[in-house]
Amino acid sequence: METLYKKDSKGKIREWNIKIDGDGDYWGISTSDGLHGGKIKDPIFKKAIPNNLFKTSIDKANAMKQSAIDKKLRSNYFESIDAIKDEDILFMPTGCPSGMIWKEWKDKSHVVYPALASPKLDGSKCYSTWREDRVFLNTRSAKEHLNFRHIEEALTDFYEENPNIVLDGEVYSHEYRDRFEELQSIFRQETPTDEERALSAEVARFYIYDSIDLNKPNQTARERQSLLSWVNHKITSEHIIAWFSKDVRTEKEYDAYHEECMDGGFEGTVLKIADAPYVQRKNKNVMKRKPKFDCEFRVIGIVEGTGTCKGIAAGVTIDLQYVDGMNITHRDMLAEDFQDAGMAKGWNHAMLKKMLINKLEYIGKMATIEYGGMTAYGKLRFPKFKALRTD
Repeated sequence: METLYKKDSKGKIREWNIKIDGDGDYWGISTSDGLHGGKIKDPIFKKAIPNNLFKTSIDKANAMKQSAIDKKLRSNYFESIDAIKDEDILFMPTGCPSGMIWKEWKDKSHVVYPALASPKLDGSKCYSTWREDRVFLNTRSAKEHLNFRHIEEALTDFYEENPNIVLDGEVYSHEYRDRFEELQSIFRQETPTDEERALSAEVARFYIYDSIDLNKPNQTARERQSLLSWVNHKITSEHIIAWFSKDVRTEKEYDAYHEECMDGGFEGTVLKIADAPYVQRKNKNVMKRKPKFDCEFRVIGIVEGTGTCKGIAAGVTIDLQYVDGMNITHRDMLAEDFQDAGMAKGWNHAMLKKMLINKLEYIGKMATIEYGGMTAYGKLRFPKFKALRTD
């Protein structure tokens, strides 16, 4: 059994254990965690299923174990208690705003105005640091982005002079806002070709909505906005965009700003408590706000993807005049006959390929569509195809 350790928010040491379990042809991994020297939870077993890469269950179990360890090591766990570093000198994305693990806009009693609000982006989470004499661009799970070389190059001069700054934001393209999966297919390339790098450079922009000085970890959100303004003057590149927050003085003013952002094609807003420090865990000082509704529309077409998504379904075309279960207010606002809806989470490549091949099985049936409200033009905001009604 191998054990990793971390220090929690109360300063206590926690441990995480993993081992390979099984016999014969039945193998897997067992994991458990708890307070070091205290109560440890019962182990959870996960079966190893062989595949083309790992022909036997024991080989697959060993791969699962190493993958799980690597993930924990990227999430503030260490191989020994002596190796643990205090969280305030680390920069890991576990629960920090760059990971978008933000509280939902529900419990609002703690909000103090004026607060800081900004449009919520729907891109690839990214934060930049300077390590090993180069720029690193990381995901919220601390993996390195590998198809943003143009952004790394745009930040190099700044980081050579300011290695103590962390830039926190998202790689995003507003032009691709209704084509999320296509956008991600460009961004997620791990071994990009020259053509894929050129496409990424064409569409990928690093929108920075927070900045952290590792030498001043307790700066408030407002102070960090001032730091971001300073950073913005230091970096001049079309690939880097400072995404500033706006002061909202009351909840009514925030409500109006939120609607303005929705009308601008954003999926919602983010609200920050102005005098709160940057915290690297889930916290209620940064909240996301985006509406969700769902109802059913008749499918009248399947939309094939383009570029790297060619050959699979990228969305469905729905008949906006043939609807069931829609909010009456929204229904009265509908002013179009049809609209394309993207794919909701949960659809994989094989399913989307099959959907395109068998598109006649979908056309004419009712689909559950999730959306974020109505636009001023009588269309659905960010519609997503969740499921096909089978009755």
